[in-house]
Amino acid sequence: MTFQKVDPMNNRPSEDPKVLLIYGYTNGELDSLISFLNMHNHEYILVSSEQTGLTLEELITQKSVQQDPVPIPLQRTIVISGYSQQELHMFLQNLKTLNVHRPIMATVTPTSKKWAFGNLVKELMLEHAQMSKQHPSLKKNN
Repeated sequence: MTFQKVDPMNNRPSEDPKVLLIYGYTNGELDSLISFLNMHNHEYILVSSEQTGLTLEELITQKSVQQDPVPIPLQRTIVISGYSQQELHMFLQNLKTLNVHRPIMATVTPTSKKWAFGNLVKELMLEHAQMSKQHPSLKKNN
């Protein structure tokens, strides 16, 4: 995985479907999050544990085939598809106002589209743990 700074001035649209993949939230947090997403007109898909074996592409296009789930813990995760960098910036700013634990986040890339959702979450969790060791201040956001 690589990290790129979001350019809030870049409003070039993505070719991917515009949708958020949501995973790992408790029911109480989901109520707040879904209310927030609906208020801001964000389309979303709640990814279940049974769907963690599907690729990001299968999830965002909703053209899935039967796959064995990838076992992962309920780590709060939001995967963002189809947003311009400007829209991504605004979404991230608005999300900070919501009173829920900060999720691990990623955007869909040509490479990550082919990854099983569960494998992506595992990789993101590993990266987060490594970054938290290097930057202890990151731990307070979870």
